[in-house]
Amino acid sequence: MKSYWGIFTLVATLILPQTTLAILVSFSGSIRKNFIGVYLTLNQNSDEKDSLQSNNRFIQSTLKKLKTGDRLSGVGEINNDKKTVQVTNIDSVGLSRLIGKWRSESEVYEFTSFNTLTITNNDTDEVQKIQYSITPNEEDTSQWIIFISNQQSTELALLDINSDMISLRYLDNENGDIDHTVVLDRDR
Repeated sequence: MKSYWGIFTLVATLILPQTTLAILVSFSGSIRKNFIGVYLTLNQNSDEKDSLQSNNRFIQSTLKKLKTGDRLSGVGEINNDKKTVQVTNIDSVGLSRLIGKWRSESEVYEFTSFNTLTITNNDTDEVQKIQYSITPNEEDTSQWIIFISNQQSTELALLDINSDMISLRYLDNENGDIDHTVVLDRDR
């Protein structure tokens, strides 16, 4: 019986050094955008940035919608040599243009950070501090999906945003239909 160990070792030696092992990692950072592309700064204390790339059209579309100052959390392959992040999944985004106060006739929504929101009822002055998270909407890339959670429940809404107005279409937890809509104007 012949020993194939020597042949296996030779083949492994010739092939394995040329094989690149892709390891997916979670990442989070700030977006910088210019006419060349979309970049992610992983360390807030650094000017180093990695080019964001993806082979997925939905992710490419989402990256194009982000603006300088936005936040991105996701999963991807970071290549430190090429200074790239190959994005395979977007977990959440933080939209800098959402930060601030927005008013309706009955409520004030103040987005104080990329994950904290206070809602003040204009009639009762009742204040709710709420956590929220935003994800891309794969079914309609012009919208975002926002999860709004307090200690009792989590609500899901479709978020449309422009510079002066946002619309939150809250979905019914049972059937997914639109339950109610809140339209807010930017506080001046």
